[in-house]
Amino acid sequence: MKIFITGGSGLLGSRLITALIAKGHSVVALARGGKNAARLTTLGATPAMGDATRTGHWLEELKACDAVIHLAGENIFAKRWTLTFKEAIRKSRIDSTRCIAGAVSDVDAKVRILLSASAVGYYGADFNGDVDEYGKSGSDFLAQVCVSWERAACISKAVVRTAYLRSGIVLSSEGGALTNMLPLFRLGLGGKLANGQQKMSWIHCDDWVRAVLFVLEHDDLKGAVNITAPYAVSNEEFTKAIGKELNRPTFMTVPKTALKLALGESAALVLGSQHVRPKKLMDAGFVFSFPDVKSALKQILAKTT
Repeated sequence: MKIFITGGSGLLGSRLITALIAKGHSVVALARGGKNAARLTTLGATPAMGDATRTGHWLEELKACDAVIHLAGENIFAKRWTLTFKEAIRKSRIDSTRCIAGAVSDVDAKVRILLSASAVGYYGADFNGDVDEYGKSGSDFLAQVCVSWERAACISKAVVRTAYLRSGIVLSSEGGALTNMLPLFRLGLGGKLANGQQKMSWIHCDDWVRAVLFVLEHDDLKGAVNITAPYAVSNEEFTKAIGKELNRPTFMTVPKTALKLALGESAALVLGSQHVRPKKLMDAGFVFSFPDVKSALKQILAKTT
């Protein structure tokens, strides 16, 4: 297939481009500038210049593709959540998705599959028990962003197969949340956040890539699809697993009040509890290479030592 991808120069997008090309697909990737285009070319993709939140000639290149994988969006960890930054988070996701879904829905578009990024934040930060794709949405800021994000993609579902990729925390040796934590853990200063009982829904980067390819290739997968490992862990369990692999103590505790002072509203990202199950993936027969956090961390941390 010929596949159009946004967010292709990021950690997940670049890994996905490499995997798509290895499977024989050709990839066109949206690029915002020359440096971005050069990186995408190095990965083997054909750059299409443009901005995902604005119309342009790139949409004609998109409409000539068989499938679209839309990953672009402002990094929610980039800075403190001011009103201005919260609006940037919303616009980068919703405006871009609305633009892409509209193009996909055009009668002259060749596209037959749209995979649009979302997040497990859809379910809210403080629900009790576990939840699968049929769970209700939360009411906090990120939950409502996810609701609007998916609604923007929804306009295409009458025309093409559309799936919302509700990703958990992606663990990788190359970037993301885990690599930001490791320096403190290596110094023996790692520890649980608040009481450590909040659940984390996570997935190994390799499994994330394989899961997205699986959704792309299985026509029966549509609507919300949770892209998480089958076994969520508490923050305390996650902390202890990192310490064990690094052979470092993890007796420290970061108080809830300190996190709220340091992070403001975005503290909900680390204090909230999310136990999300990938029911649709598992029912469809997807097999995880790293179903538990211990095996995932063992493989990842072996690459960082």
